[in-house]
Formats: sequence, structure tokens, C-alpha cells
Amino acid sequence: MKKLIIQRLDTANYFRKVTVLVDGKSIGKVSFAETAHFEIPTEAKSVSVKLDWCKSLPFELDSSLNEEVFFVECSSNLMNAFSAPQKYLHLHKVKKKDLPTNQQVLEFRGNFRKVTGISTLMLLLFGVFLVYTLYVAIFENSPLWYALSGLAGYNIYRISKGIRQRMKGQM
Repeated sequence: MKKLIIQRLDTANYFRKVTVLVDGKSIGKVSFAETAHFEIPTEAKSVSVKLDWCKSLPFELDSSLNEEVFFVECSSNLMNAFSAPQKYLHLHKVKKKDLPTNQQVLEFRGNFRKVTGISTLMLLLFGVFLVYTLYVAIFENSPLWYALSGLAGYNIYRISKGIRQRMKGQM
């Protein structure tokens, strides 16, 4: 038997699990900020990952090695999921020493949850404010309320852009 180690730290599809395929057959799933260990047959030829209809290009396994280590990356560009599904998921072969330690993975997961929790609350508050200001602007026909709703929409854009930038910086 051969050991296959797969780690996933991408923030795209945070709530989804990626299916690991060896020679086209599912052997398990990898969650966000998780390192998964699998036992695979020595004669296994290829490994790939899959999420819904998107599947990474297969990576050929080296039969002379006892252990293979890969890093999964999921693109944050949703257009790739529809226009080029094979480019949405990436599998990178790495050395085991280059993977983050379990402690680093746990810290990453904790920091990600803090950032997304606060940012989600801010988006929710500005979203409610946007809906309210649009409601008042339409029924009161007031230019001030149109300006306030535009300001709320702009802040929603800035917060979501900041979330994306922070997440790219943490990876």
C-alpha cells in the first residue's frame, strides 16, 4: 500500500468538501483547512480531485515512491466553473516538509472564521440598510435617500472586496 496525503487551504467553496479520485474512483473527501491521509494501492496510476462537475486534470503517480503529497487549490473565479471546469480545481505536487503544520492549519482556520464572521455581520447590516433606504427612496421620492442607498451599496462592494483581498493575503 502507498500513502497519499492531500491538504486543502483554499477559501473558495469554504463549506464544500472536495472529492479525491484515484484512477477515477472516489476514495474520500477533503474539507477546508484539512490534511487528509489515504492508503492507496501501489499500482495506482493517477490522482485528481472533483467538486460537482468540475474536475482537476489528473496527476500521474510515481510508482517508486511510498508516499505522495499534494496540495489542492480551488479557484475563486466562479466563471472558470462554467467556462473551463478543468481550471477550477488545481492539484499541486509538493514536498511534505513544505506543507503547513497542523498548528498552522488550525490557526489559519481560526483566523479565517474570525474575519468572515465580522465581515458577514457588516455585509448583513449594510444589506438591511440598503433595502430600507431603497424602500424609503422609492416611496418618499427623496434624492437624499437615493444617495444613502448608493452609499450603502458602495460600502457593501468595499467590504466584499476587502474580504477577498484579506483571504488572498492569508493563503
